[in-house]
Amino acid sequence: MAERYRLREVDPSTLKNHPLNIQIYGGDVDQSFIDDVKRRGVLEPVLATLENVIVAGHRRKVASIKNGLKKIPVLYDASLVDDNDIAEAVIRSNRETRDRTVEQQAREYDSLLAIEEARAAARKAAAQFKKNGSPGKNGSAPADGTNLSPPQKPGEKGKAEAKAAAGAGLKRTTARKARTVVKKIDELKSEGKADAAKHLAETLNKGSVDAAVKEATGSPVPRSEREEGIIDRFETVVPHDAVAAFQFAESDLLSKALHAISHAKSQVNAIPDGPGTEIMGRQRILDALEDARRLLKFGVPYAVCPYCTAPNPPKKAKKDPCSACGDRHWVTEEIFKGTPAELKPEKAKAKVSGRGKK
Repeated sequence: MAERYRLREVDPSTLKNHPLNIQIYGGDVDQSFIDDVKRRGVLEPVLATLENVIVAGHRRKVASIKNGLKKIPVLYDASLVDDNDIAEAVIRSNRETRDRTVEQQAREYDSLLAIEEARAAARKAAAQFKKNGSPGKNGSAPADGTNLSPPQKPGEKGKAEAKAAAGAGLKRTTARKARTVVKKIDELKSEGKADAAKHLAETLNKGSVDAAVKEATGSPVPRSEREEGIIDRFETVVPHDAVAAFQFAESDLLSKALHAISHAKSQVNAIPDGPGTEIMGRQRILDALEDARRLLKFGVPYAVCPYCTAPNPPKKAKKDPCSACGDRHWVTEEIFKGTPAELKPEKAKAKVSGRGKK
């Protein structure tokens, strides 16, 4: 079996940028990042395809060239050959290492949605070909132009949207609205209205998605579609006084904090062994960082409190129906798993029992 990964020292100028990276995130690199590479070099290898296309490490390439580095470490992944897989990997790597704006997340959603739709079309075409026989020796479509791909089934579009939104770190409704705003931003730029495009982008990134939609369309977002009307993962409407907690769970603030802890752990692990490391107590520090990570995770809402929302809570819950959540109206994953089955939403029961799966 051929090796999947190969590590090489490569001239950074020979590496190619992935167009999607420039399209979504731009090509600017902070001077502080360039200075850090000058001082410490490239500590983490750039990830690339065998065709020398960068998957993760566009900024490292730029900083290396600006600092005159002739060789940098590059990790080649032989498994990345499909265009959709490569594009998805580019977005995933940026999500893990960047502080993204809402505009960038919306552009990620747009690209991921196109990827999911392309994959769905390929699966349908393959199934149809298998059913009707190969269209030709070379696998091409029939000469008469017949479309062998069956029409999209109801619900498939929603699944693609949900997966794309999750990949971009957004709620599906928020992703849809942000995508509308981004299309307007691009439209304004193409019309030469740079100031208007810049103002709309600032509203989206620093204001709110709903305010940006209003600015882009000239109409306020209907109350039923506003961000305050969010639902949990089991499609239970989140009580008004718990909305802020769910919004925090989906915000960049939490992901940034968790990323910072992961980064700190890797930095501690990177400290060479020696007398100082022993005195410092590396393991105690790592344990403390892990405790911090768990505390953050424990403060994340998993679902609306089933006790608070149950129309007929069990007898043991009637005395104090909010004891599970402490009147927060949301519960963690651990608490939700221990909730009586009769209180869980139907969608949650289906997930547990396996119903509803393909």
